[in-house]
Amino acid sequence: MGDRQQNRQDHFQEAQDNRQGWADNVREERQEYAEKYYDEYWNWHHGYMGSAYYAPHVFVSLGCSNQVVVVSAHSYYYCGGSYYDRVIVQSEVKYVPVSAPSGAEITKLENPTEIVIDGKTYYLDNGSFYIQVTRDGKQIYVVVDPPVGAEVPSLPDGARELDVAGDSYYQFDKVFYRKLGDRYVIVDPPKPKS
Repeated sequence: MGDRQQNRQDHFQEAQDNRQGWADNVREERQEYAEKYYDEYWNWHHGYMGSAYYAPHVFVSLGCSNQVVVVSAHSYYYCGGSYYDRVIVQSEVKYVPVSAPSGAEITKLENPTEIVIDGKTYYLDNGSFYIQVTRDGKQIYVVVDPPVGAEVPSLPDGARELDVAGDSYYQFDKVFYRKLGDRYVIVDPPKPKS
């Protein structure tokens, strides 16, 4: 294998490991956030919670029949085009809206928009990016990490504006956006300025 190909594979593996570490941290922060939300209900909206995660809502129930989607041995709940993670707060089950977990597979999208980025076709549905694959003769949609640099016409429901060292960002779960004219561009998570 050539050095160039090995470097590409090493870079890809490092990026994948970084995304998985980020997702694990977000999952832990969701649980902490839900506990804090429950204990401090009236103060939850006054700021950016922690360094990376700010959930817009915590629901007691989903209000619709949901489909369980398992990704890396973790169960998520797909309901009405949105994904949720389950948290336990004082022995009660609650649900937190989350960005689509990379690797989740579903058979039908609610209202997809086809987007081509760098020659690759993605399907944008309710703020989540999917690719279409054929498995066992059936078309399915697989969630992929939002491609950094992709422009989207609107933010997902529940996205919140936040200020990081004087710069304005929009965040929905682990995905960050910057406003670009009348559209939004997906960016890497901001790092606090020193």
